[in-house]
Amino acid sequence: MENLLDRLHRDHANLNRLLRLLEAEGERIHAGGNEDLALMADIIEYMESYPDVSHHPLEDALIEHYLTHHAPDAEVAARFRNTMAEHTALRTATHALRESIESLLNDVLMPRDALLRQLNDYIALQRRHLQREERELFPRLRTAFGEADWQAVAARHPAGADPLFSERLDNQFRGLLERILASEDGPR
Repeated sequence: MENLLDRLHRDHANLNRLLRLLEAEGERIHAGGNEDLALMADIIEYMESYPDVSHHPLEDALIEHYLTHHAPDAEVAARFRNTMAEHTALRTATHALRESIESLLNDVLMPRDALLRQLNDYIALQRRHLQREERELFPRLRTAFGEADWQAVAARHPAGADPLFSERLDNQFRGLLERILASEDGPR
């Protein structure tokens, strides 16, 4: 069984790859160039279909198990509950960004500075969240959990296949993967 933290860490690395693409689009907007709305829509579609549906629920299950079985102090418990609340905030921000991108794709006018601000806020929210989990959540789980803990969570929350970054690439995301690889000058 793949270590759940290794999987989540790999997901974070892949999410950062997507955030770099979104950042590049933000730089194009800032420079007065034309953003690639189709690329941005593909990234957001992925964010709604994997992190929001599989990745964050797995993290929530790990946190719930930790809170229930490892009696953390009140401060740690509050921080971890905040992490779970951030998952809801991220889902809301992703949905709002998708709506803005869809509006632009449907020729609804939106000020470029408003799109840039929304995009930059979204990227910053995602990055802060990923960094906090890597810095606070994952090390604590790695230390506290034994094999029985990992197995208990895995049994309740079977791993969903990543439709973009796994061997079972969803055709819907084939073009996005090609763009990622091209932006990185080949596979890494």
